[in-house]
Amino acid sequence: MGIIRLSAQQNIIIHGIWSMKRTLDWETVKERGLTVSFLSKKACLTEDDFFNLQSDASEWVQNNLCCIQDCKALSRLPLNPVSGLKVTVDKLFEFSCSDLLLFGVKYDEMKDAGMTPVMMSLFHFSLSEWMDLGFSVFHLQTLTSVETHSLFGMDKEETIKFMDSGGGVKSV
Repeated sequence: MGIIRLSAQQNIIIHGIWSMKRTLDWETVKERGLTVSFLSKKACLTEDDFFNLQSDASEWVQNNLCCIQDCKALSRLPLNPVSGLKVTVDKLFEFSCSDLLLFGVKYDEMKDAGMTPVMMSLFHFSLSEWMDLGFSVFHLQTLTSVETHSLFGMDKEETIKFMDSGGGVKSV
């Protein structure tokens, strides 16, 4: 169980003006149902604060204290919206590729959660970004020529050459 020290302003927001308590612990968060949204937006807790309070993302989920919009605040844990929150792929449209990478989301998870080639086009990611998420030549083989051209602006052979050449994949 974690505990963090609060500033005077945070203390008033969380515990009230007359409270002498200057800390916040995980048990209090659970008992009072203090959500990540409240703690991050109103009390200005940081990613480190959330990590120090409870480093297991599943605890935040099991206690109904977070939602998909909280993934950034909990990125140090990290909270994967697909595997952790069981969200549908359409709920991910608002996030960038770098956000999804930060959350630990992978292409295979998105596909297993129901993503189709039509849905892929709604993300507006480049081929390199899809590759960063784990899209491979194996996945490309499941797409039709029309889908490949629609998604990446290249025919299948050009796309394979691009991918085989490294295609701008970030080195780790």
